[in-house]
Amino acid sequence: MKSRRPPSVTGRVLGTVATAIVLLFMLIYGFITYSALQRESGELDRNLLRSAQGLARALEQLGSDDGARAAVALFRSTELQALAGDVSEPELYVAVARRDGSLQLPAAQAPGLPLLDIADGIGHRAQGALTLRLYVASSAHWKVALIDDAPRRSAWLMTSVFMELAGYLLLTLPAVMLPLWLAVRSGLAPLQRLSDQVAARAPGDTRPLALSRSYRELLPLQLALDRLFERVAGGMAREKAFVHDAAHELRTPLAVIGTQAHVLAQAEGSAREAARQQLHAAVERASHLTHQLLRLAQADALAQAPRHAADVMDIVRDTLAGFASTAEAQGTELSLNGPDSALLATDARALRSIVENLVDNALRYGGPGGAVEVAALVHDTQWQLRVSDQGPGIAPEHREQVFERFWRGRAELARGAGLGLAIVREAARSLGGEARVDDGPAGAGCTLVVTLPR
Repeated sequence: MKSRRPPSVTGRVLGTVATAIVLLFMLIYGFITYSALQRESGELDRNLLRSAQGLARALEQLGSDDGARAAVALFRSTELQALAGDVSEPELYVAVARRDGSLQLPAAQAPGLPLLDIADGIGHRAQGALTLRLYVASSAHWKVALIDDAPRRSAWLMTSVFMELAGYLLLTLPAVMLPLWLAVRSGLAPLQRLSDQVAARAPGDTRPLALSRSYRELLPLQLALDRLFERVAGGMAREKAFVHDAAHELRTPLAVIGTQAHVLAQAEGSAREAARQQLHAAVERASHLTHQLLRLAQADALAQAPRHAADVMDIVRDTLAGFASTAEAQGTELSLNGPDSALLATDARALRSIVENLVDNALRYGGPGGAVEVAALVHDTQWQLRVSDQGPGIAPEHREQVFERFWRGRAELARGAGLGLAIVREAARSLGGEARVDDGPAGAGCTLVVTLPR
């Protein structure tokens, strides 16, 4: 199937202007035609009636029929021609009769017109297929009628006005459209050059755009593209660092797995058991790291996930239930404070990932024998999840760093992969919220706070 060409800005501008010009000329045509018809009708009516009255008075001064015939012929050749004006106008006709009926001079286009029966003044009369407009005047012995084909005259007037305006329109369109086309083409040329420069870039080229001239209208687009390139460059740098760090993190457990597998194959007795335990620990670490990497990749993609109404307290309770055995094994008290139910339009997977990583982080760094408190606070416009532990806490200068990938703080306390809180922040952002670190209860440990809109 042949694809349709996209619309052209030049074509749209020219089409809009041409349409506006044509509509304007049609409006002018309608106004002029209406005004001309009204004016023509009034002026012509008065002039023709006066001419009919003047001819009737002139005939009254003549005694013979031959003189009347000569006067009527002269009137036709002079005054009627002057009244008609343009030679292309419809012809006017004159009919004359003695009031006693002894002489009639009928109009060529209206034979048999009962002139003596028509009242003086201005009126209309159907004569066969014609609609005539009559201007009738009488004197003591004569009756005069000037006859005009009214519909034909109106049609002629509208055609004359249209032809005159059409000529102006044919002159105006090229005179306006050609400079406008040149102006649009010239105005879009910088945009085309900008497009060509962007299209010619290599996939990894994120340098700011360098234009020979920057136009005010293009400056917002240029700045937006530069900011986009800057964000892309930052994202690419983060991804490269992520891949490098992930490879570095996986290298250690994989090396341990290889070494201990070799030892396990050859050792016996207590050495074999020690190798088995170290191998098991390395496999668990690699498995946990792989699981966290997958969670982080999912958190990056959750921004496009649909939102559905869900009871967040049910999600929190179900997630905490999965940590009950771990908390019991290390002697940590795990508690939940919050309402029985709270509905929120959210993505359940993202919310469950937030709760899991916050509680796992608190159990890892809170230490055995402590307490981990989970609190849910519901407000009018937002919902807040707070997870507090009694661990060593996080120094204020490091509270932003804890959300970076693979950042694990002091080495002696580093027990995880350094991805849990990075996953929390990404998931919170995907839901339109934010994550931060506050002081722990009574100044001990720390509190991880996630705020989400309702």
